[in-house]
Amino acid sequence: MKGIYKIIILLLISLTLLSAGVAAYTIDGDTSDWGLNLATDAWSLPATWVPIKTSVDWIVEDNIDGATYPGHTDWSGYSATGVHIKGVGPSYAPYSEPKTSGWIPPTGGEHYDIEALYFDDDRRNAYFLIITSMPDGTTGIIRGDLALDVDGNPATGDKGFEYGVKLTGADKGKVYENPDWIGSTGSGRVPYDGPVSMKSGTGIYVGDAELATASLGVIDNGRGNYVIEMAILKGLIGAPAQGPSSGGMHTSLTCANDIITLGEFVWDFPYEIPEFATTAIPAFIAIGGYLALRRRREE
Repeated sequence: MKGIYKIIILLLISLTLLSAGVAAYTIDGDTSDWGLNLATDAWSLPATWVPIKTSVDWIVEDNIDGATYPGHTDWSGYSATGVHIKGVGPSYAPYSEPKTSGWIPPTGGEHYDIEALYFDDDRRNAYFLIITSMPDGTTGIIRGDLALDVDGNPATGDKGFEYGVKLTGADKGKVYENPDWIGSTGSGRVPYDGPVSMKSGTGIYVGDAELATASLGVIDNGRGNYVIEMAILKGLIGAPAQGPSSGGMHTSLTCANDIITLGEFVWDFPYEIPEFATTAIPAFIAIGGYLALRRRREE
């Protein structure tokens, strides 16, 4: 009987190891499980934006890039500068934010600023964290959707992005394959960049992301700042292979006043269907309980 118990224990340990590599993010809009304390730490310091997990790919574009565009003031009078860095885990380097169709982002001030984008994964999910000054439920100019180029092929998907996640409205959190993308038309003081939002009624609905939004409770240049956090089952977005991505991810606003793109990142884990471990562990616990009860009766 002792031998059977040892086998059960070894099997449980093995199953636990099989399910290792879990990033363990709680999707609640709290940035602390990314190693970030954005609600309390000074945004002017690069260290505030640096995650603790070595597997996180990320980019920060807070306010105007003062190093690249010193002394710039846009047409709205906005001139605030902030941290611009890009990295993997705790390692990072300065990042020069490019113009968008000749415009220095964010065009129009703090309300249109997308501050940061973080990405991580485990064997089951892809995780995303977006920091923005655009609150949930804004009308008129609203948040754009998250566009994903998983295969790195510009010929697949409209504008090269074959998956999209809705970030606003009644469909918030829904994942679509091969949607059509709407880009800003770019007029007057507004730059052009696409894609921005998925066109309603296009694409194949494949499932839902787990998504949470929250206020950071931080006022930056007179505006509040907000979190969009989500987990997407990798199987919904083509079960990407482990290794460096040749694609990218991108989000914007409906008029593309600001964009943020993470074009270089790594899938740290292969996608694994977890059903075996999740069903086998309870089964072995039940078997162990049965054997223990049987032993008591025999004694």
